[in-house]
Parts: sequence; C-alpha cells; structure tokens
Amino acid sequence: PSQEKQNHRNNERENSQHTPKVQIDEDKLPQVENCAPDSPRYVILLTYGRSGSSLTSDIISEHPDVFTYFEPLHNLAKSFTSKQKDYKEQNHKYLHLTDIHEYNSAAVSMIEKQMTCNYHRLSRFATLNLHAPSIKSTKELYHCVKR
Repeated sequence: PSQEKQNHRNNERENSQHTPKVQIDEDKLPQVENCAPDSPRYVILLTYGRSGSSLTSDIISEHPDVFTYFEPLHNLAKSFTSKQKDYKEQNHKYLHLTDIHEYNSAAVSMIEKQMTCNYHRLSRFATLNLHAPSIKSTKELYHCVKR
C-alpha cells in the first residue's frame, strides 16, 4: 500500500485504541424511570467505522416518529485535521481529537444543542452534514438551519 494509505491505517488504529477524555456528568442525564411513557427518548448511538452504522441509521430513520442526525460531528472533526497533521509533523505522534480542548468544547455544544432542539447559534458544521438533506427526518431541519 502507498505511504498515505499506511499512515491512514496507523491513524485509524491509534484512534480505535484511544480512550476519550470527555467527562459526562451523569446527574444531568434524564433517568428513564422518571420519564413519562409518551415523552421523547434521546439516544446517541456510538460506533466504530465500518461497523454497519450507516445501515443501522437508515433502518432507524425509517420510523416516522424518529428523528435521526447521522454523524453529527463528522464535519467538525474534519475541520481539525490540519491541526492534527501539524502536531504529528512536529511531535511524530498522532493527536487524538479528544485531546484538543477546542474540539471537545465545540462537540459538546453541538450535541447538547441538537439533543435539546436548541438550533439558535448551532455551529455551521451541523449544516455541512452531507447526509442531512437525504434523511427524511433531518431534511426539514437541514433546510431551516441552512438559511
């Protein structure tokens, strides 16, 4: 394989072996037993690449009462690749996204806003999601936020 492909594989391997440092305050999470039977449920599905997440998302999004937002942090992560590349050139090791404070803050803010339907000042990276216009449940949101 080419050197670029080998570097990509090495980064993927390092990425999958990294333990994220994001802290979640479990007291702020809603408790299922306290939710009314007809109240909305919020689920975040986390997967590794090439694990069937696209198919799973497609299946889940077919239900008319389900809102899905596929790969909400994808474009945000891409915006940090130059920072990761610079770090690797200077330090000869991979910089994981969760080691970048700016990324963590932006990611938490985006997910928090999406999970609470607070689209005021939602990051522009949310509107760059390539899947949003094609998924039934996000199509309207995509065009609303895009304006």
